[in-house]
Amino acid sequence: MGGPIHGVQICQHHCPVSHVAEEFPELCETEQQAMAEVLGTHVQRLATIVNGDCACTTHVPLSPAPSPRPPATSTEGASR
Repeated sequence: MGGPIHGVQICQHHCPVSHVAEEFPELCETEQQAMAEVLGTHVQRLATIVNGDCACTTHVPLSPAPSPRPPATSTEGASR
């Protein structure tokens, strides 16, 4: 079994387009895609007001910080 899944949950308790999203669920999908693009990571929708939940909840995984790159070496101007 894997370790714990690290991340944050974004909970939106008010949706200004929930009545429209009932008929056009593409709005929720587009919002999820926009979040993923802005945050630069895959996000997962856990709950939606349209589906009867009390909030729209999205899981955003936290990835480990990238390792620092070693300093670049330059051979420019080096004698041969």
